[in-house]
Amino acid sequence: MRRCFLTSLLMLVSVCVLARDITTLTGQIYRDVTVTRVEKTGIGILHRDGTAFLDFSILLSEIRKEFGYSETTYAAAKAAEAAQKQQLQLAIETQKRLAAEAKERQAEEQRRIAEMRAEAARIATDRTALRPFSPPAISIGTRDYASRGYADRNYRTSPYTPQSLTSDTTPRTSPSSSSGGGQCAATTKKGYRCSRSASSGSSYCFQHGG
Repeated sequence: MRRCFLTSLLMLVSVCVLARDITTLTGQIYRDVTVTRVEKTGIGILHRDGTAFLDFSILLSEIRKEFGYSETTYAAAKAAEAAQKQQLQLAIETQKRLAAEAKERQAEEQRRIAEMRAEAARIATDRTALRPFSPPAISIGTRDYASRGYADRNYRTSPYTPQSLTSDTTPRTSPSSSSGGGQCAATTKKGYRCSRSASSGSSYCFQHGG
């Protein structure tokens, strides 16, 4: 107990010692050194050029003894320090691995979405290419009023002049009795007879209900 007390007192006095020079086993010289702390693995110092921590392994034996160096204590402290560093390194590597895996999953998801969008676009293009072209069909309303001989969809009276009121004695062929193939019997919006040829089997062209 007395020995421990004396060692502690010696270490305390040494910490308070002012400017001194310390030369390490590697030949490094620290000028105007003041020891600021003593640990199980070395000493912390304040010197002329800044601060440093000197491991007991690079100090002279007399300096080690001065600050209570113990080989057993030093070895245990070094082992604990190495284990702590190993755990820290393992944690860092694990964090990096998890980050890389997350990044890879995100990239794979983006690739999958891009492939799905490309496939959807390809299917839409194929459907458009295979869709047959359908010409605009004549509406039912248009076929109805045209087939009845009216000039427009309002079913106004046909502009044809009755045969009894004209001087033309040439008989007209009724649209219903025509076998088709001649001039279309329909009347345009301007009141003129359609100039197209009637469809086969009909008195009207394809536009007017043929």
